[in-house]
Amino acid sequence: MKMINNFSPSPQAFALALHFEGCKLNAYKDQRGIWTIGIGHTANVYPGQFISTAQAQEFFKQDMQERITQTNAVISSPITQNMFDACLDFVFNEGIGNFMSSTLLKLINSNPLNPAIESQFLAWDKIRVDNKLIFSQGLLNRRKAEWELYSRKIS
Repeated sequence: MKMINNFSPSPQAFALALHFEGCKLNAYKDQRGIWTIGIGHTANVYPGQFISTAQAQEFFKQDMQERITQTNAVISSPITQNMFDACLDFVFNEGIGNFMSSTLLKLINSNPLNPAIESQFLAWDKIRVDNKLIFSQGLLNRRKAEWELYSRKIS
């Protein structure tokens, strides 16, 4: 597949992720029980781990760069900067695998202005705990913010 988009995130993309992830310098288990540290960083995190603010920012930069490449690679229709930033936040939170297999991405790739895209963002409001899907108000808030950004007319 030829890459159509080659976006870099705008400052609002970083701000959105930081707003919902927060920054914790001590390792903690997220709602799903995954060890996390810094700004949503999950690779090689272990109990009792502590990092500096500078390390949290470096992890965030590395994690975002990977998500930027992934997001650009799978969106095959022309989109706006706001659309990209919203999709990038979704990928940062839900992972590229979930995005690639989602109806959300299928709709974006077939018609990025399809009104059904809103409901597809909002459908991702649950976490899996002990193999059960549980509603998360925090995820719903994040999906609403992503949709609001995605649907902004000014890019």
